[in-house]
Amino acid sequence: MKCGICGVEIKGELCENCTKKFINMPRQSGRSFNIIDFYMKMYNLSEKDLKLEEIEILESKGFKREYIVLLHDFYYNELNFCGCGSPSEIMEVIFILLKGDNFEQFGKLEYGVKTLVFNILDSLEYMDHGSSIGGAWLTEKGKSLYEALEALFKLEESDFDDICDLYEYIVGEDD
Repeated sequence: MKCGICGVEIKGELCENCTKKFINMPRQSGRSFNIIDFYMKMYNLSEKDLKLEEIEILESKGFKREYIVLLHDFYYNELNFCGCGSPSEIMEVIFILLKGDNFEQFGKLEYGVKTLVFNILDSLEYMDHGSSIGGAWLTEKGKSLYEALEALFKLEESDFDDICDLYEYIVGEDD
């Protein structure tokens, strides 16, 4: 095993040298000091550096940068949701409905919930339908959303909130 900070071969999580530095690191009053703060101080990294590194890791796993923007904009701008409750679970339900099979994965979804979500997605032009909303299909816009959600839920640790935290580091890159 390697030290989580300096990479030296060790038995625990931190080598003795990093542990001493961590213990003696000055803390800001009223704020707990964690290992990420320590890592940032040791390597003179900003929060932006860490977020951009996180984005690179996601890209190495096949999760496209534009998915972050698409998912964030869909949830917070188009659905106009605030983030209360469980956004990750909401997005997972939308993904299951877009996928069109295995509705029992989270227990039985009532027809009314399915048609509510389909009507919302239809009004935002992610879906379209003929004579019945129950037979709705994905538009090109809906296919893009589905692709982003599929990539999100293929990640080992898929968390919509964590992905959306990276949004400002992508849209603000050109600044």
